[in-house]
Amino acid sequence: MAFTVDDFQDLLRLLGQRPDWQAELRRQILTDELLELPALMRQLAERVDALTQQMAGLVAFQARTEQRIDELIAAQARFDRRQDSMDDHLGTLAGRALELEYRQKYPGRFGSLALRLQLLEPNRVAAIVDDAFQAGAISEAKRSSVLDADLVLTGRRRGDNAEVYLVAEVSVGVGISNVRRASERASILARLGRPTLAVVAGERISRDADELARATDVHQVLQRAQPPEV
Repeated sequence: MAFTVDDFQDLLRLLGQRPDWQAELRRQILTDELLELPALMRQLAERVDALTQQMAGLVAFQARTEQRIDELIAAQARFDRRQDSMDDHLGTLAGRALELEYRQKYPGRFGSLALRLQLLEPNRVAAIVDDAFQAGAISEAKRSSVLDADLVLTGRRRGDNAEVYLVAEVSVGVGISNVRRASERASILARLGRPTLAVVAGERISRDADELARATDVHQVLQRAQPPEV
């Protein structure tokens, strides 16, 4: 007997009434792999959910890590600024202490350049440059430049015993700027008709500053005889 459409409809109704027949029919028609597919899909969905949760946790951890790194970078920057400020402060204190030492011990420190040295106090230096300024011989800027010199001394130059003025710039580490200031300030007094020696004094001098001092006839009074290899 042929299987008709009516028979198929009857079969569907019976399957609707008997779920156990549906399961058996599926086992007969479908392969084991296809039958296992829904369970596998559920497992896959569960794993995806677990991975999603793990990824969310990793993203949150990464965000916390980046925030912590930013905080550490900011803390390091603050520490570096404080360290730089402290270094600057200590450098300033060291420079002032060294200048005071040269000011107190100037006969010995500068005795290799001149004898019978006398330290000119700011008011005596001001008297010299103020007269020149009022006479129009120097500008206000040049007057201020000489008054800003660390030390101005007068004495008798070794060799010919001629009167000489020493214009000195003092720094723990003598650099090019110190050499230039000493040379410029000494040249201002020299243009006023006063024999002058430009001098840089300190613990050490950079190689570039040493070369410039030699080229511009700026004398060096150092606690370390040789410039560092820099």
